[in-house]
Amino acid sequence: MTSLVALAIQVSGMRLLALCVHLVIRAATGYWAYDTSHIVHYGSQCPNTLTGLGTWDAVYFTSVACRGYSFDQMFAFFPGLPTIARSVMLLANVTSIPTLRAGNFSVYHDMLSHVHTSIAHKTLDPDAQACHCHSLQVVVAINLLASIAAALALFKLTLKMFGSPAMAHCTAAVYCMQLSLPFLGAAYTEPLFSTVAFTGMYLLAPSHATRQTQSRVETNTRTSQLQSMHTSVGISWTATLLFALATCIRSNGAVLSGFVVVYAMGHVQRWNTRSMLVVLNAFVQVCAIIAPSLIHQYMGFQATCVADSTSCIQSDALSFTKFYSRLQHKYWDVGFLSRYRLSEVPNFVLAFPTLALSLLAFHQLWKQRSIAHLTLGLSEKSAYCAGLQKAEKWVRRVRDAGKSTVQTQSQSNSDQICDGTFGLTSSTWAKTPAVAVFAAYHALLFLVCLLFMHIQVSTRLLHSSSPLLHWVLAANLPFLSHQHMTLATGAMLLYACIGIAAHGAFLPWT
Repeated sequence: MTSLVALAIQVSGMRLLALCVHLVIRAATGYWAYDTSHIVHYGSQCPNTLTGLGTWDAVYFTSVACRGYSFDQMFAFFPGLPTIARSVMLLANVTSIPTLRAGNFSVYHDMLSHVHTSIAHKTLDPDAQACHCHSLQVVVAINLLASIAAALALFKLTLKMFGSPAMAHCTAAVYCMQLSLPFLGAAYTEPLFSTVAFTGMYLLAPSHATRQTQSRVETNTRTSQLQSMHTSVGISWTATLLFALATCIRSNGAVLSGFVVVYAMGHVQRWNTRSMLVVLNAFVQVCAIIAPSLIHQYMGFQATCVADSTSCIQSDALSFTKFYSRLQHKYWDVGFLSRYRLSEVPNFVLAFPTLALSLLAFHQLWKQRSIAHLTLGLSEKSAYCAGLQKAEKWVRRVRDAGKSTVQTQSQSNSDQICDGTFGLTSSTWAKTPAVAVFAAYHALLFLVCLLFMHIQVSTRLLHSSSPLLHWVLAANLPFLSHQHMTLATGAMLLYACIGIAAHGAFLPWT
């Protein structure tokens, strides 16, 4: 507990320092902005130092928090963060908007009667501007707390996965100076999403201490099996609720359902009635995680297509499940390979560090691959420590085919992983088979970024959604020379500071 308090103080200090950097940069640039529309959105009474945290997507989140979903493009932004901000404003008695004075917590309130397809249909009054400014203050405060909580959750997850306090502290430190640092303080969803996602991952992740004793202790009694089953169901449902909340915050939260599936598969030892119940429970949990996304799309479809058929995005949009993708395509030109053109080269340059780190993580995992990795760590939970050695010898023989020299080791990788005795190296993290499920999750997001999304968004998406990039940095930085480590950390901080300046000035960044 003492170490967690100390870590929380350190993380809080780093977050406050980053916020101070933002304020200094804003003051040094004279509050210049490439686009001043966000100033109109928040009004002249809102401090200029604060409006720099409310540019780009933050304009939509603060608007939804105050006025609900008033325009069809707003449905591209999920209701989790605006609903929380709206609730805080109601509890704090911020009553600038009539819908807030009515005490309504729902951002969908009366949307069917007033939703528009063009922002030109409405003008902002002083009450709306004041509410936007208040909601911006609330969201910034929420994100400050959420970024601290996310660092603590990542620390606990890393410690549980690898059993190394040093790597856990390094991972938390890396998270606080990540490349997408501007969005940890801005009115974006990344900090809150990271908090709930990393906490859910922590609940479902296999413990390093359990893996060490798994081959020595077996609990085969019926009573212990029932107790284990009840405990696992409670843990999985707690993680499910967190993942469902993540889906309320961001659309990619639905992908987190894969962790629930893998967790359930790890508890299926043989096919019987109990296994069928485990599978059925996992199916219900996956539906619960995906449900917020489907409900949000249905509400948006009803508002823009059913209430006013002329405002439908496409005349053949008969399925509400396509509503979100059609919005993204219409307003932001998101589609398959849509960003692969010459004008997008600068954005690819912005995304290159994150993409390169992802490839480094995949490379180190591939070098340490084993049967346990190929089964997403599931074999580690069953017969990995008992009978994997023979299979791993075959894998090693195929991998080392054609080599003239054979490396000798006092222990095979399988023995080292089971006993927890492998030495500390830059690729130690990749030897843990349970990392494979995180790599598969990261690879899916990586492919979506490459093939569909605006490529520069991959920086904040991958850093906030997956711990893999933080692990690969925390594992490799300590093994660099002092000069190279200084250059690496300096480059990361320089990238983040440029991002703070560009984002606050409403310039294109990540």
